[in-house]
Amino acid sequence: MKNKFPRKCPVCDEPLIISELTCPNCGVKIQGKFDIPNLLILTDEQMRFLQTFLVARGNIKEVGKRLNISYPTVKNRLDNLIDALGLEAPKNEKSLDELLDDLEAKKTTVDEIVNFLKRR
Repeated sequence: MKNKFPRKCPVCDEPLIISELTCPNCGVKIQGKFDIPNLLILTDEQMRFLQTFLVARGNIKEVGKRLNISYPTVKNRLDNLIDALGLEAPKNEKSLDELLDDLEAKKTTVDEIVNFLKRR
């Protein structure tokens, strides 16, 4: 069984850094401060979403079907994933007023609006 990659310190909850690399063949150790690759900082939920997104070849409707979530929720999770990876998201995001209109028309959820506000 593989160990999960720890993301945060179990004592103080701060992000961890990689400080040592070891060759499993000869035992050479290299010490320093190394960046953690972006994919390793993703939560388990974000990683599952990314895997599903890739298997569905980016088809948002297919991702929604596979994860049993709504189209707007898929788009919201995709935006959160883009943010987590430090990538540039498209600038065609709806305004808060548009999202509130969508909520009134039952085209979005309160959770999606909360996530929108958290991203601001």
